[in-house]
Amino acid sequence: MRRKEEFRLQPADSSVSFRVDQRSDWMRLRFAYEADRTWIDIRVTDPAGRLRFVHLDAESPREALLHSDLAYTSYLAIPGEIAAGAWKLDFPRLQPQGLFTLEWECGEGELPEAIEPLPERDCWADGAYEWERVREEGQRWYRGDFHSHTVLSDGKMTPEATMELAERLGLDFFVATEHNLLPASWPTGKPLAIPGMELTSFGRGDWNALGLKRPLDCWGTDAPDGGMRTQEGQNRLFAEAAAQGALCSINHPMLGRFAWRYPETPLAALDALEVFHYPCILSRAAVQERTLRLWTALWNDGYRITGIGGSDTHYLPTDRTDFSDKPQTIGDPTTHVYAERLSAQAILAAVRQGRVYISRGPELTVSCTVGGKSFTFGDDLTEALNLAADRTVHCQLTVTGAAGCTLRVVENGAEIEAWRIREETQTFDFRFDWRERDYVWRRFDIRHTEEERLVAVTNPFSCGAKRPEMLTWQDLLDKAGIALP
Repeated sequence: MRRKEEFRLQPADSSVSFRVDQRSDWMRLRFAYEADRTWIDIRVTDPAGRLRFVHLDAESPREALLHSDLAYTSYLAIPGEIAAGAWKLDFPRLQPQGLFTLEWECGEGELPEAIEPLPERDCWADGAYEWERVREEGQRWYRGDFHSHTVLSDGKMTPEATMELAERLGLDFFVATEHNLLPASWPTGKPLAIPGMELTSFGRGDWNALGLKRPLDCWGTDAPDGGMRTQEGQNRLFAEAAAQGALCSINHPMLGRFAWRYPETPLAALDALEVFHYPCILSRAAVQERTLRLWTALWNDGYRITGIGGSDTHYLPTDRTDFSDKPQTIGDPTTHVYAERLSAQAILAAVRQGRVYISRGPELTVSCTVGGKSFTFGDDLTEALNLAADRTVHCQLTVTGAAGCTLRVVENGAEIEAWRIREETQTFDFRFDWRERDYVWRRFDIRHTEEERLVAVTNPFSCGAKRPEMLTWQDLLDKAGIALP
């Protein structure tokens, strides 16, 4: 059965329906708009109201195969039988302008043309993702990236090519964060791919839900608050992501038209902040510094929010742009996470603890001891210091691959020491006494000595607690002395 229908939507229309006459094993959808790259979202639901396919009209093909067999099902479609009845196609954000053409074809058994199965994949739909599956045992620094895109939204690389490149670059994991989409499956491979979603508002800022188990209703199709169109909707989405166990992280919060512009966002809703991003864009160094000011202000006010990195990769590794000093690739910057093992659950738990540093190349090892107990970046030393007879922190930091750069020690937002890194591998020895300190934190920045550009940054060690005074994103902007244009 093959059918084709043309629609010219009226201003009040936000969906179209099409009918499947009998139960089938598969359905092939093709659709077309009069314009290219429209950025229109679509959601396809079956007669039972179950979401079966999502699409963003950017780089993803304007077609999909829904099949009872995962091996033939498109990445953005959920496998299962094709039920008879009325199917619905929603346009939750933008309506097609002009003619919208929809073609659907259903059948049982063999497909009507030679269609090869996709590469071996893991199913992510309907709770099938294996969050506790261990890829590697052993506590160590695992290398990853928390912000990536493929052709499933607006990137240029396929999921398969992204997996291959991540492996070639030595990444242990990355989070797939397509714009407002949660893939239903992903190719298998050596790197651990973790489900996520970038909730992209197209004008007021973006954030990542890291470790998402089910899609979020970004545009309020099933809610009266308008989703990302409103502050109320954004607050609901943060709460829904957290209820799933996902980490909420605001992306590139100071980046021009992509800056975060929801002033009443509760700071308590944030687990992380993308503090190192777009590293190859030299003209945006000031953006990077404003982001660090925000993160510093959060820590100074008592918020132990984890700083993470994200390449926000969109390009092919062969692409060259006018604003880049080298190709933008997944893992640049690399977010190093000190986890008990390589599993999605362990990586996300370590990020929640703050056991993270971010780097464009240098590798760091740290040995921090208090009263005979060992700690790493991001750890809270309060209990150990209270129990130790000598309230002294002994920290040995070894830096590899940063010769010629400067190591800067930042405590409670102020630079207190600076050391030139003169050797390929160099160890720095610090002892600091945090007696009589109600609340104190310390991180390490590594910068190019002449250009002052950030090369690596650690999450802080800390001691004590402080009751925050700031409540909202606007409070944070005011405290940091930043006014958005």
